[in-house]
Amino acid sequence: MKLAFMSVLGAPALLVAAGASAQWSDSFDTYADGSAVVGQGGWEMWGGGAAPHGIVTSAEATHGPQSLEVINGDDIVHTYDEIAGAWQYRAMMLVPAEAAGAQTWFVMLNTYPATVNPDWSVAIVFDPNAGTVTSWDGATLPLAAGAWTEIRVVINLDDDHQDIYYGGELLTSKTWTGGVGEGGVARIHAVDLYAPQTEYSTYWDDLSLVEVDPVGACCLISGECIPDLG
Repeated sequence: MKLAFMSVLGAPALLVAAGASAQWSDSFDTYADGSAVVGQGGWEMWGGGAAPHGIVTSAEATHGPQSLEVINGDDIVHTYDEIAGAWQYRAMMLVPAEAAGAQTWFVMLNTYPATVNPDWSVAIVFDPNAGTVTSWDGATLPLAAGAWTEIRVVINLDDDHQDIYYGGELLTSKTWTGGVGEGGVARIHAVDLYAPQTEYSTYWDDLSLVEVDPVGACCLISGECIPDLG
């Protein structure tokens, strides 16, 4: 994944949130322990490469027996094609307490693949050296190293708005089409779990994309949407 970032940054189980209907999820529990996730469940390498990166592992997990280990150049992508409505993307991630060295990234795109001028709507960097979680616009929260922590992105494609939470705290609110760069489109097209030259393992689990009831521009962190009173 090639993305310039500002210098400040240095068969799936269904998960149903209240007020939402399940659309897609993956807990990595149905794949063989130790297998490469690329080629399974719709996962691929950035740009369609075939390298066996992204390993299913039983070393760490949230609820089920397995998670996805991402390390040292892994660039793992799953695609979608949602073009309207309000959506919630959720992922659990673990940066080990002993982690040090390079950063790891959580990315969402409104245009993919790499061959068609990709466009990023979300780019979040986890930096164990600085102890921070930082969005592309410089918003920062403390990194919860050593603990499974939720990332939640609530996206209203009709209103062109997104709210990003880490560990239940609002990290940033932005437009979706003008997220990382201007000129994007109203589409949820891909998630990218990226570890550029990361010396430590990062673990991902319980990923899901569900449609939610629209609430103007946002949705409660609990997943329960409230009427737009404005």
